[in-house]
Amino acid sequence: MKKYIYSICIPLFLVSCSEIIEVPDITNDTVNLIAPADDAIVNITTFTLSWETVENAESYQVQVARPDFENIIQLELDTTILENSISIDVEAGNSYQWRVRAKNSDYTTAYTTYSFTTDVTEVQDITNSTVNLIAPADTITLNLTTFTLSWEAVENAENYHVQIARPDFQNIIQLELDTTVPENSISVELEAGNSYQWRVRAENSGYATPYATYSFTIE
Repeated sequence: MKKYIYSICIPLFLVSCSEIIEVPDITNDTVNLIAPADDAIVNITTFTLSWETVENAESYQVQVARPDFENIIQLELDTTILENSISIDVEAGNSYQWRVRAKNSDYTTAYTTYSFTTDVTEVQDITNSTVNLIAPADTITLNLTTFTLSWEAVENAENYHVQIARPDFQNIIQLELDTTVPENSISVELEAGNSYQWRVRAENSGYATPYATYSFTIE
């Protein structure tokens, strides 16, 4: 008897694949700056630079120069960040240029450049100024319940704090009005048969005048 031995050989082919990830080329993309606008006059010294994101960018290089990059006196900022905005603090009364470029691991866009000027006006001290009340006149008796309080504008004031008390501020029963307005007049409506005091002071972001006070009665 013959014995047959069958040998089956199965070749195994192992294929190794190496995945190649291509980095997108962003060199022809543009960084669109948002704020502050080009040639803006900024009346604050702490604010945010912002720009649109660039597709396939991984970071942004931001620079701020005084007064500009061609005639640089001071490089105020030179940093790379992941976000598309950054808060800065600069000095008042100067001109600046700022620029941003987008980057990824292999490519970089060109810089986009804007200019701005900081022009912060010093807040004027108005504490020694006087609010001159116009109408209604002091101690007048009125025969109407709806009328206008008015006073002269105060130089360097930004708004006016207006109050009305019944019957007066020393013996107050009711504070009829307590508001701040930018104008130098305000319309009011009050009840007849009462005495009132009204007062106004001028204000700006740093200072306030004393109150000027008048009285009136409504029949």
